[in-house]
Amino acid sequence: MPQLIIQRKKEITNGFLSLHILLNGKKIGSIENGEHKKWTIQPGHYTLKAKGGILLGSQEISLKVKEGENKMFQLGNFGGGYFKTHLQLKEMES
Repeated sequence: MPQLIIQRKKEITNGFLSLHILLNGKKIGSIENGEHKKWTIQPGHYTLKAKGGILLGSQEISLKVKEGENKMFQLGNFGGGYFKTHLQLKEMES
């Protein structure tokens, strides 16, 4: 079965927030600062997004997952200044 793997950077800014992981607009779980999580998913087409609090959110990524394929992403803050209001998901080699 394919797995979705997300590694959240350990950061001071927004570090106290749990971030929600959304797959096709539905929450599949949360991830804490510096945490690494895995979800088993079915092969298919998905949209992936991370969200935290009222304003904090990432870009939405479209992905196609094949049988036996893992998708790995790094999640961290993005933007200038102390108050970072964006999250960024970056695909990593799995």
